[in-house]
Amino acid sequence: MITVDQLTLINLVPRSHHGCCVLAAICFTTGTNYFDVEEVVQREQPRFRPEVKGQGGVQTDKLFGKSRRLFGHTFTKLNEPVMELQSFLRRHPTGTFVVRRKRHAFVVKDGKVYDWRDDAGRYDVLDAWQVEKA
Repeated sequence: MITVDQLTLINLVPRSHHGCCVLAAICFTTGTNYFDVEEVVQREQPRFRPEVKGQGGVQTDKLFGKSRRLFGHTFTKLNEPVMELQSFLRRHPTGTFVVRRKRHAFVVKDGKVYDWRDDAGRYDVLDAWQVEKA
C-alpha cells in the first residue's frame, strides 16, 4: 500500500485557483511561491489558464525538457521505461522527483508520495524529473 500525503500540495495552491498539479509540484520541490511559478509558466505557455478549471494544463515536457534550471533547482529527466509507481518507489528510495502520469503530476520525495489525489498508486509513471538544488 502506498501512503499519500494529500494536504501538503493542496495547501500550496491559493484558494482563488483551481490549482495546477505541476505548479504545486514545482512550489513544493523548490520552496517557491505559487504565483511566481505561475508567472514563469504563463510567460512560456500562454494557453495555460490556471484560474479557469479545465482550461488546459502545463505541458511538462516543454516546461522541463531533458534538463531545466528553475528557481535555483535543476530538473533532470530520467531516461527510464514506463513503470508502475510501486516499481518507481523501489528503484528510487531517496531523492526528490516530479512524476508525470496521464494528465496529472505529483511529487515523490525520499520514497513518500505527495499528491492531492489519493489514487497515485493505481497509475503508471510515464516520466519523471529528478530535482536537485543547483
